Amino acid sequence: MENPDILRNTSLRVYFQGKEETFELQTYANDKKMQVFMRQMPLGESVISFIYGDFEDIYEELRRTETIFLEINAGLQVHAHWEQLRQLSLTLMERHPYFGIASQVLSQAAGQAIAIDMRLLSRLVALYKQMRDSLLLLVKECMNVDEQKAGSFVDRYADLLLTHRLGDRSALKYSTVVTEFLPTVAFPLWKTENCVYPVIPTLQELRAQEVPLEMVDALYPHSLQDLYHFLLAGYLKAGVCFKVCKNCGRYFAVTGSMNAEYCDRKIDGSQKTCRQMGAVRVYQQKQMKDPILRLYNRAYKTHNARIRYGRMTREEFLEWSARARALRDKCLEGKISVSDFEIWLKE
Repeated sequence: MENPDILRNTSLRVYFQGKEETFELQTYANDKKMQVFMRQMPLGESVISFIYGDFEDIYEELRRTETIFLEINAGLQVHAHWEQLRQLSLTLMERHPYFGIASQVLSQAAGQAIAIDMRLLSRLVALYKQMRDSLLLLVKECMNVDEQKAGSFVDRYADLLLTHRLGDRSALKYSTVVTEFLPTVAFPLWKTENCVYPVIPTLQELRAQEVPLEMVDALYPHSLQDLYHFLLAGYLKAGVCFKVCKNCGRYFAVTGSMNAEYCDRKIDGSQKTCRQMGAVRVYQQKQMKDPILRLYNRAYKTHNARIRYGRMTREEFLEWSARARALRDKCLEGKISVSDFEIWLKE
């Protein structure tokens, strides 16, 4: 099987399975369905990564397609331009799964026998930005678990609609939703000779191998609005919620404990995440509140400084610190008094 031309037969598939959301870019050749791209994310993560992502370079690429389509329609550098668009189609999905809609639109354009609308892709830029603003509003005022408002998330969404604060006030409808069978366990896709894309097994092939199955509703969107509506409805039904990270101040999806206060983003200029830094801060705050730990930390810093000033050797410091930790732990356990511990530290 040769590599299919993804520009002529590409479709996006989106579905929720368990606590994950999956985005697939598929193509077809020789009666086989193949996976061009796939990304699984925890519920809520696609919205957050889209809200805070910087996609201006992608938007500029979408705008530039006006000139490319103009030259294709004029018969100029047709082959080179389509090759450029093929690479763009893959780049879009890799940057963020929501851009799979643009890849699908590009595929539809490639199959047209008539002149291509120059603004076929560039007009999506405004729609993506509007979608981003709407999602941010929903995260802040509808699915924000810290927001002390009466009613469920569904009630809050209804109130947003009734107060006309959302640009899109239409019903949550979408084009093509198919109830499909999916493996309940990770199932490896198989590749064929001379084709880089793995083949997605049919239901018959799955049953022949007795793979356990479940049924999910999968969306095959026709527009960006389809995708937006499907995600929003799925989040509201699943009760996906968001919080503001106490370190970076940005929203994050709560996928585990509702007591989570920090996100898993890496801090700018650091390899640590907000969650890791939060644990350090909690530890430091605990130390500052506990008089025993406060006494120990102060004495530790004092004795450590003596090494730099030549008033204590490192060996002497290590011996002192081991003894100090042992007495600190005894004090925390109530085996010695705080005053006795403090007197020893000052000796």
